[in-house]
Amino acid sequence: MKKYHLITKAINAAGYDALCATLELELLPDGQILRFYDVPEDIWYAWKGESMAESYFNRHIFGRFESELLEA
Repeated sequence: MKKYHLITKAINAAGYDALCATLELELLPDGQILRFYDVPEDIWYAWKGESMAESYFNRHIFGRFESELLEA
């Protein structure tokens, strides 16, 4: 999964696996991974292109999809 660096207070990088519809976030400051399941591909592309990435994440992703926090 290719990861993209983001400029937010809490997220260092994000990646998306279209085959599994899985979104992975690398969190700051410790590198923990937050994985979201069943995220539609259009949500990923819209978020990647959003100038206000943190706001888009809070409105369209966080709390809307099943998630799991993994250790770094």
